[in-house]
Amino acid sequence: MEQAVSAYRQITGSQEYQELERMRDKARHDEAQALGNARRQALRETAKRFLALGVPVDLISAGTGLSCEEIESLK
Repeated sequence: MEQAVSAYRQITGSQEYQELERMRDKARHDEAQALGNARRQALRETAKRFLALGVPVDLISAGTGLSCEEIESLK
């Protein structure tokens, strides 16, 4: 058991391992950012369609979570 713990510490303590972990963390962060941006863009497109249909801004805001100011800027 001690050998396993020692090997684990040696591997996770290496600069190569730490760099790989940093790259994985960055990739996860970048993916989350991309998904968030895509979701926000989809909400903006939905808001534009509702504006075109004449739906009041406050209802669009309630349904999409976008601020009234942001929806107004889509006009």
